[in-house]
Amino acid sequence: MPRSGLIAEFRNPTADRRAILVTFTELGRTTTQALADGHRELARQLFAGMSTEAFDGFDAGLTHVVNRLRIASIASGTRSQAARGRA
Repeated sequence: MPRSGLIAEFRNPTADRRAILVTFTELGRTTTQALADGHRELARQLFAGMSTEAFDGFDAGLTHVVNRLRIASIASGTRSQAARGRA
């Protein structure tokens, strides 16, 4: 990632010598800001004209689906580990 010019790495002088501090370069800050701006603009376009009530319902539905996927993923991982004798 440092080769991309988006981040810079530095040794942490106050921590374990293996610790590395990572920070955005100016290019990294500019790039992440452009991505965030693009994300906001896309969301604005996608949800334009949707009522607050409709958006809140959409958000609640997606939150429910994401939570169910997380539960299924955790359960699946547990079953997979048990099947391999790791649970």
